Amino acid sequence: MAGKKSKTSAKSSAKPKTVTVDGEKLSLEASLDRALITLENNRLQILSLQDSWGTQLRRIGTVILFLALKQASVPVYGCLDEIHEWNERLSSDNDALFIGKSEAWKYCITDSLTEIFSVLCCLSLLWLMYQPIQGSEFKNLPFRLSLAFVPVIIASYQSNPTIGCLGDLMENGSSDTEGADNRKRAFPNVLIYLFISVGSRFIMQYQRKQSTESIQKVTKMKEDLVKSSKKKK
Repeated sequence: MAGKKSKTSAKSSAKPKTVTVDGEKLSLEASLDRALITLENNRLQILSLQDSWGTQLRRIGTVILFLALKQASVPVYGCLDEIHEWNERLSSDNDALFIGKSEAWKYCITDSLTEIFSVLCCLSLLWLMYQPIQGSEFKNLPFRLSLAFVPVIIASYQSNPTIGCLGDLMENGSSDTEGADNRKRAFPNVLIYLFISVGSRFIMQYQRKQSTESIQKVTKMKEDLVKSSKKKK
């Protein structure tokens, strides 16, 4: 009797452990296989959604780039008009105050620093959007470039909130409120795009990392289970 009991206990201990999944009894190895399939399908779904969102971000970035270029043209043309008007006001006795072409472009660039840096920042962000998601976004050159432009854009926008390169030299008497509003510099929309795009990149990177780690953990559990079952045999 004792021998029969020992054989029975040995057979029962040799039986693989089972778990119930959705009302179905499965072995641990089979349940882990099913979990791996589910995790892999979730990872593929995440990658598909991220690719779609990445395409939308690139489209939005292209629109923001055109807006930034349009915003950059406003102070340039405004500055050229002011210089043209200034030169027309000068009499022949004031040729020393005449603004030439080279000096005029210096005025235009100085008055358009916010818009120029906005265009460069947007180009860096578009470059980033076409880069594959890697382990750390901080190591990406386009990411570092886009962030480097942020303090410059903010500083130039705060120091020069209105459009006009000649300043007090042009006194045309237009001191009404409507004229003042028309000379206000447009807010650099690229800063909003930077916040959305960089935030999205970090979220996508985090999702991929979590998905990969989950698959690796379940794979490790399955490998350990197979090793332990081989040792028992």
